[in-house]
Amino acid sequence: MEARSSRWTGHLEGIEALFRALNSGRDVNSVAELLAREIDKLIDWDGLRFYVLQDDGITLEPVTIVSKVPEYAAETAEGVRLRLGEGLSGIIARSGVAEVIPDVLRDPRMVVAPGGAASSSPANDQSMVVVPLVFEDRILGLLELSRLGLDQFDTDELRLAQIIAAQAAVALVNAGNVEELERRSASLERQLASQRQLVAITERLLKTGDQHAIFTAIADTLAEVVPYDALTIYVADRQADELVAVFARDPYEEDIVGARLGLRAGITGDVIARGEAELIQDANQDPRSQQVPGTPDEIESLIVAPLGSPEGVIGSLNVYRVARQFDEEDLDFTKLFANHAAIALENAQIHEQLSVAARTDPLTGLPNRALFRDRVERALARRRRTSDSLAVLFLDLDEFKHINDSLGHAAGDEVLKLLGVRLRASLRAGDTVARLGGDEFAILLEGPSARQPLVAAQRLTDVLRDPLLIDGREVNVEASVGIAITVTGPGENGAAGAERAAADALLRDADVAMYRAKARGKGRFVQFEQGMHDQAMARLDLETALREAIAAEAFTVVYQPVVELRTREVRAVEALIRWVHPTQGPIAPDAFVPLAEETGLIRPIGRMVLREACRQLQSWNAAGSVDPDLAVTVNVSARQLADSGFLDEVREALAGATLHASRLQLEITESALLDRDGHAIATLRALRDLGIRITVDDFGTGYSSLSSIKVLPVDALKIDRSFID
Repeated sequence: MEARSSRWTGHLEGIEALFRALNSGRDVNSVAELLAREIDKLIDWDGLRFYVLQDDGITLEPVTIVSKVPEYAAETAEGVRLRLGEGLSGIIARSGVAEVIPDVLRDPRMVVAPGGAASSSPANDQSMVVVPLVFEDRILGLLELSRLGLDQFDTDELRLAQIIAAQAAVALVNAGNVEELERRSASLERQLASQRQLVAITERLLKTGDQHAIFTAIADTLAEVVPYDALTIYVADRQADELVAVFARDPYEEDIVGARLGLRAGITGDVIARGEAELIQDANQDPRSQQVPGTPDEIESLIVAPLGSPEGVIGSLNVYRVARQFDEEDLDFTKLFANHAAIALENAQIHEQLSVAARTDPLTGLPNRALFRDRVERALARRRRTSDSLAVLFLDLDEFKHINDSLGHAAGDEVLKLLGVRLRASLRAGDTVARLGGDEFAILLEGPSARQPLVAAQRLTDVLRDPLLIDGREVNVEASVGIAITVTGPGENGAAGAERAAADALLRDADVAMYRAKARGKGRFVQFEQGMHDQAMARLDLETALREAIAAEAFTVVYQPVVELRTREVRAVEALIRWVHPTQGPIAPDAFVPLAEETGLIRPIGRMVLREACRQLQSWNAAGSVDPDLAVTVNVSARQLADSGFLDEVREALAGATLHASRLQLEITESALLDRDGHAIATLRALRDLGIRITVDDFGTGYSSLSSIKVLPVDALKIDRSFID
C-alpha cells in the first residue's frame, strides 16, 4: 500500500505530461480519450468511466467507458447513464465532493436510479474513486475509477484523482471554447458562401423574363442550397383580402395552383402580416400549417418566408420537408433568398402580372370575384359622367351538385369551362362575365345591353339550355338568374367609399334576386325589387334569432294526442315544437321550420325535440299518469335522416330516457324517401330493426306510389287529401 500511495508523488513528470495532454484536447471526446490514456500511467484501475453533464443540467452522459476486466466489458453508454442526485455516483456528483468507496456492494447509496444506473455493476470486493469535475462552482462531469479485489483505493490515490479531475475540468472548458470558436468560424464561412450564392442567384433571376420562368428559377435555385420536398408561392390579393397560390412544385401541383385562402389564414397569413419568416419544426403540432391549401399532410417541417419587405410584402415562399427538418441556417438562407426573389419579381414587372393572375379564375380564365367587383366599381365611376345604364346578373346553376356526384368533378369542371365560353360568346364586347366560385357566375352589362336586362337574361338562359357534350354524353344544364339595375343617374356622389357601397348594394341585390328565382323553379330569372331586400333582411334577422334560440334552448315541446277513432282511446302523442320570440312573441312553426331546414339548423332543433320527447314520456311513465303502451311521435326532416350521426342520436335519446324503442315513432315526409344514395333508406331500416315505428306524413304530395311503399321500411301512412281527391 505504501508503494502504491507514493507512486504519484514520485512521478511528477507523469502528472505534468497528463496536464499537457489534457490541455491539447480540442473537444470533449479528445479530452476524455487523453484522460483515460494518461491516468493509466499514474493510478491502477480496472474500470474507468468519464461523464459529462448535459445541457438539461441533470443527465450525466458517459463519454468514455474503458474496461480491463471481463466484469465491465459488456457495459454500454445507455446502461450507465446517470442523473444528478440519484444513485451512488449521482449523489456524489451533486455534492461536488470526491469520495473513496471502500466496498461498493455494501454502500447504502448503491441503488438503481429511475431511468438509469446507479454507478457501475457492483461485484464482490469492489472499491471505487468517484470525483466530480467542478469549475467555478459548476458541475461539469464526473470521473469514476473502479478496482476489483481486496486492494482498495486509498486517500493518496483519491487526492491524485482530484488533482487530475480539476485539470480535466479546465480542459473541458477550454475544449468547449475551441468548439464554439470553430462553430462560429464555420457559420461565418457558410454565411459568406450563401452571400456569394445569393449574388449569383439574383443575377440569374434578373435575367429571366416571363412570370412562369421566374417562378421556375426560384424553385430550382432554392433547391440547390436548401433541398425541399414541396414548394408553393402565394401572392397577396389585398383588394379581395385573399392569398392565391400561383405556383407549386409538388406532386399535387394541379390541385394547389389557384387555391385561395383568407389573407390572414394560417401560418402564411401570419408571416405576411408580420413580414417575418417563420420555421415550424413539427407541422403536425401547429394547427396553422394545416389551414393552408397546398400543405402536404405528411410534412414534418416547413419554412414560410415573406416575398418583399415588411412595408411591402407581395406574397410568400413556402417550402416543405416530409421526413427531415429544416434548421436555422436553412431559415436564414430562405429569408435572404425570398428578399432577392421579390426584387427580381418587381424588377421584371411581374407584380402586375401576379395581380392579374390573382384576379383570374384558373379554371375558366374568366375574371374572378375580386376583378368583377373592381369592374363594377369602375363602371359606377364612369356612370357618374354619363347616363348609361348598368345591370348586374347573378347566375347559379341548378342541380350542379348532381352533375358532380354522378359524372365526377372532372366532368363538372369541364361543364364550367364550356359554360364560361358560351356565356362570354353571348355577350357584347363591352360586357363582363366572371366566375365567382363554385357554380356561380356574374355578368356586368353596360350601355345598350343594360337597358334590356330581362332580354339579356332570357338570352343567357336559352344559351345554357343547349346540351353540352361531356365525354361523349349529353349533359343538360339550367340556371337561375337574379338581376339588379342601377336606379340613380349621373351627378351622384362619386366618392370612392360611395362607389364601393353602391357596388356592394348592386351585388347584394342581384344575389337576393337570384335566390328568389331559384325558389320559383329551375331556369327562371327575376329582377330585384326593394321588397325582396326587406324580406331578405327579415329572413336574416329570423335566422339570427333562431340561432340564439338554439343556444339558449328557448324552444318548448307540446304534445298533441293521437286518438283511435274506433275506440276513442289515446294511442300516442305527437311532439310539436313551439317558439316564443323575445320581442315578436309566438312564431308559427311554418315560419321558422322551413328556414331551419334550409340552413341546417333543423339538426340541433330536431335533436332537442327527440331528447325532450323521450324524457317526457318516461317521466309520465314513472308518474303512472299514462297508459304503459303510449307511444310518442317525433317529426324527422330529410336533413336529419341524411345525417350520418342520426341513428346514434336516436339511440342516445332512448338510452338517456331509459325508454324502450317500441315507445318511439318517427314521422318523415315523403321527400325523405327520394334518396339517391340509399343512405336514408338504410337508416330507416336500421331504425325499424331497433323496434321504432316509421310513419310517412302527407303521402301523395310527392312522386311516390302505393306500389313503392311495399318495398320501403315504413309502418304507416298519413294520406294527403289531394291524393284522395
